[in-house]
Formats: sequence, structure tokens, C-alpha cells
Amino acid sequence: MDETLPESFDVIIVGTGLQESILSGAFSRIGKQVLHIDANDYYGCDWASFNINSFKDFLDSSNEQTIATDSGDPYECASNEDLIALQNTRQTIKGYVDDSYRHQRRNVRRNDAPTTSSPVDDEAIANSNEGGSTANVNNDNRTTSTEDYSSVFNKWRQFNIDIIPKLLFCRGSLVELLIQSNVSRYLEFKIVDQILATLHGTQKLERVPCSRADVFSSGFITMLDKRLLMKVLTMAASYEDHADKYEEYKDKPYREFLQSQRLNSKLQDFIIYSIAMVTDDTDTVEGLKWTKNFLRSLGRYGNSAFLWPTYGVGEIPQAFSRLSAVFGGLFCLRRSAKSLVIDKDDDGRCTAIIDSTGQKIHASHVIVNERLLIPDGAICGDVPKRKFYRAVFVTNSSIHPSADEHISMGILNPTDPLHPLVRLIEVGSCGGVCPKGSFVVHALIDGAKVADSDPDLKELFARTEQILFEDAAKPKKLWSSYFSVSSSFLIDSSTLPRNVHVALGPDCDLGFDSSVNEAREIFDKIYPGEEFLPRAPDPEEIIYDEGDEGYNSELTSAALSSTHSIALSREEQQASDEVQSTEPSSTVPSAESGNTGTENEASTS
Repeated sequence: MDETLPESFDVIIVGTGLQESILSGAFSRIGKQVLHIDANDYYGCDWASFNINSFKDFLDSSNEQTIATDSGDPYECASNEDLIALQNTRQTIKGYVDDSYRHQRRNVRRNDAPTTSSPVDDEAIANSNEGGSTANVNNDNRTTSTEDYSSVFNKWRQFNIDIIPKLLFCRGSLVELLIQSNVSRYLEFKIVDQILATLHGTQKLERVPCSRADVFSSGFITMLDKRLLMKVLTMAASYEDHADKYEEYKDKPYREFLQSQRLNSKLQDFIIYSIAMVTDDTDTVEGLKWTKNFLRSLGRYGNSAFLWPTYGVGEIPQAFSRLSAVFGGLFCLRRSAKSLVIDKDDDGRCTAIIDSTGQKIHASHVIVNERLLIPDGAICGDVPKRKFYRAVFVTNSSIHPSADEHISMGILNPTDPLHPLVRLIEVGSCGGVCPKGSFVVHALIDGAKVADSDPDLKELFARTEQILFEDAAKPKKLWSSYFSVSSSFLIDSSTLPRNVHVALGPDCDLGFDSSVNEAREIFDKIYPGEEFLPRAPDPEEIIYDEGDEGYNSELTSAALSSTHSIALSREEQQASDEVQSTEPSSTVPSAESGNTGTENEASTS
């Protein structure tokens, strides 16, 4: 896009990641003029979601990216100006799609055909159901219908593959921000109604009991263990009031405290890895804090602590971008910044950017994604502080099948240094990421737990595939991809102008708290005292002057101050807080009155 843009804005944002998109909505919401640009032809940067074909193209292009610092006509600086060069992009994602499935697709035969079959082309496979079904006989002697493989390739547009899959804690900072800002009206959610984990010393996935109902309905926990587990969870839900119970373990590992509560190894693993989601090195106070964080999210939208964004995480940056556009933000994809213009006479402030077309655009503040900073050692280093490894599988059945389709979060407990903890998220068609009859399984390993800085990714996830797929009764892998994601490069902020702010890439945490906090901190630095993302009115609340075709901010503010404009979810939260405050101390927080209409569906609006 080479159109000439306006010459001046309050804020220019380069990159459409989650933090940048939240900030874009926040600035526009308080009436600032915002230009939001991105060199890509899609929203989200490293937070994006893609269909099957686009995902492969994305990985291929990521592997081939070259660092470029200049394009278009050179800009001639004035005597008082200097330039800080930016690069088009940094290689933060590297990986590949496993193409072995293509050979499997060709290695098919009709049920009545000879054992030795000749290869057939893709079109023939896609139409193979005419006149009889076909099957693929794999090395593990399992038979997979060609229709399973065809469902992936014939319906590629119905898949949404996340680069960084995450879940929303039902009482986490992102849910509160979505409610507060009314951005929730742009999104839909499903509850994650199943948490799975491998049993201690085994490779069997079992459902983790979290609530009182789950604990007492569990079939593999004895009655005595159920009572002990409930006692610990109840204490953790208000651990600040029971300091005497863990005083001598405050500086000791959380596992030692759980052992003192007579919990067996299996229940210790459930609490540490699947509920608190901490490590064996975590101290007791930190472990109790994260256990409480999980428990307080239970019951808000059903018997679950988590929400899944329908259609994938890539929808969330787009929702905040939409809010920005509604309030006047200007968006321009396939356009980036190639340098920052520094005024040496104005204490080294950044006064403008030079975009990829060579246009000079002025701004009071500039926010750039860390991918644009050149790793020259002066401003930004080349070694990431955060790195994680990903695998994505498309399967023909669930990793934990049941009568009803579930959205599941799973944990493969660590067994030794060569087999670190693996976090799983499985989503079916109900989550809007694949056609009916297929499932998408995301696997993630924290790079800090991997000794090798450049491991063989397929080998790294070999244990994961063995547990999930290597059995005749388990799901069949139809498609897979392996890649790494790097972020949080070492940035020396003192070398940047004070009005230039850097947004980091995604982390490997399950939730969004760090990203929301980062966006809030940048906003407060730029506009201290301004409200961060005040509630946006619904269309029916907007009041227009007679003959006014536009949005009237003063009248809308009056509408927002009226009592009827308060979000229902806030009333629900107040009601739930009252319920929890009167709840007996011997119970874990239960489902609140704000539960949405169906068991498997929730909305924050």
C-alpha cells in the first residue's frame, strides 16, 4: 500500500501484536490520533492464527526472511536530525511442516485391491470414496481411512492454527480488561472443561480433579486422599489467613509442604503441574499463590478455570484493533517503518518515522515491536531471553475421548532432564479451529527447561507423540508442524529516545497477564492519569446531534455515565464476590450465579 498518509499523529504503532493492539485501542479510546502499521498482510504478528495452507506458507517465509534495513528513496536528514535504522523483521519463528503425510496420502489402496498398491495422485485420493472406501496401512499396523487425510486438505480453510496458543483465566487480567472495555462484544469464548495430566510414574492421561465435585467423583483417588486433597485446596483458597500452617515451609519447595500434608506423589504432581502450574523449585508461598489464582477462577463461567477464544488466540489482537478503528485509529498493513527520525536539538526525541514508502510521518510517541530493532549490540541484542518450542498436530479423534466433545488443557509431567514438562491444549470443532471430526492438539515446551539451545524438534516431542499417538486405540496424527518461538531480546532502553517504547513478543505462560501488564505500563508512561481502556458504548447507546453524522463524544460520555450502561458481567462479578465471601471456609469456590447459558459455552459479555 503506497497511498500517502496524513503527516502527523499523536501515536504511531509499528506491529499488530497483542500489546500493540491493546495500546492502539486504548489510545484511540481517549481521543488520540493513532496510526497503526504492520509490514505483514495479516494482523497479530507472532500472535496470529492461520489456516493449514497459510500456516505452511508462513513458516516457509519465516525461515527465508532476510534482515533488510532500507527500501525506497533514501531520506536526507536535516542538520539537526539523525536516524535510527529499523529492520523489516527479525527471525523470531523458525520451523517446518512435516511433509511425510503426503507420502502417506499416496500410499493408499482400495479394500479390494492387491496389497501392493501403486501411487495415485491427490485428486484421485480426494475422490476415492466413490465406488468404495480406501485405507492407509501404516507401519504400526493401524488402518486410517483416506477420508481422514482428505478432510485436512479438502477443508483447509476451516482450520485455525495458533502460533502461540493460550487460555484466559476466568478471573485473569485479560478477562477483566475485556469486560471493562466492552471489547468482549467482538469475541466469543468456550470453557475449557477438561484438565488432563499424566499419572505419577506412568504415561496415562487422566482427568485432574479441581473442584469439589471433580474430587469426589474421581474414580482413581481413594476416599482418604480425596479428603486430604480437599483440605489442601480449601486452605490454599485463603492461604493468607492460615500462615501458621505453612510458616516453617515458607522458604522450602512447595512439594515439601504438600508432602507434609500427607498427599501422595500423584496428588502432589496434580497440584504442582496442573493446578498451580509451577515447578519443583517453586517455594511454598509462590506455589500457594498460584494455586489460589487457579481456584479463584473456578466457577465464574462454569466448572472451569479457563476460557478458550473461539477461532483461536489470533482473534484477540484483532478485537482490540477493531476498537481502535471504531474510535478513529488508522490501520495500514503491508507498510512498516524503516527508521526513526531523531531531533538532536530536542534532547534526542523521536519526532517522526520514515515508513517503507519513504514518507516522513510525525508523531509525539512511537511504539515498535522488538522485532524491528536491529541486533547490533548497542540497542538490542541477538539472544532471546525467552524461547519455547512448539508442535501442532491435527488428529482424527480426541486424546481423551468421551461422549461429549471437550476443550482440554493437558500436562505431560516431566520425568527427567531430557523429558521436560509439556503443556497441551486440544481443541475440536466446537472451538472454531477445525472441521467436525478433527482435533487440533497444541504442544509447548519451555526452552528454559531444554539444555540444547538448538534441539531437533521432532526428537524433542518424541515422548509427546509416543504418549498421545503410539497405540492402536489412540488418535491418528494426520498433519503436524514443529517450530520455535523467540522473544524478549535484551534491549537497552537508555539508548532509545524517551518517547520510543518497545513491545515484546509472546511468552510461554499459559495466560495473558504479563502482556496486559506490559501494555498498561506503556500506556501509563505515555499518558499518566488517563483511564486505561474505559468502557466503549454499545451502538444503541451512542447519541447523535440532529444532523450530525458522526460520533458525539460528549453525549456518549453522558450515556456511559448512566446506570443502564454498566456491563451485566460487573453485576455478576459483584454477586459472585458476595457469594464467595459468605461461603463456608471448608469449601473450594463454587460456580457463581453469573454462569452463562450452556455448560460448554461462556462469554465475557
